[in-house]
Amino acid sequence: MVAANHTSYLDPIVLSLAVPRRVHFLVTSMVHDQFFYRPWMWFFGSIPVQEGSVNVEATRLLLAYAPAT
Repeated sequence: MVAANHTSYLDPIVLSLAVPRRVHFLVTSMVHDQFFYRPWMWFFGSIPVQEGSVNVEATRLLLAYAPAT
């Protein structure tokens, strides 16, 4: 798991290129659901997160994407 507090919209691209595995991002629903960003959210494998609530579904998806050890 990598936690990145990004300062630029290029950060997801750079992080995806730097990590040798597929990266899935947690993104607020406010950004994830905007028409312009939807294709990018799909391309980068983002998981929508509701702000100010317990995100059970987001946690399940995150664990499903994690490799088994």
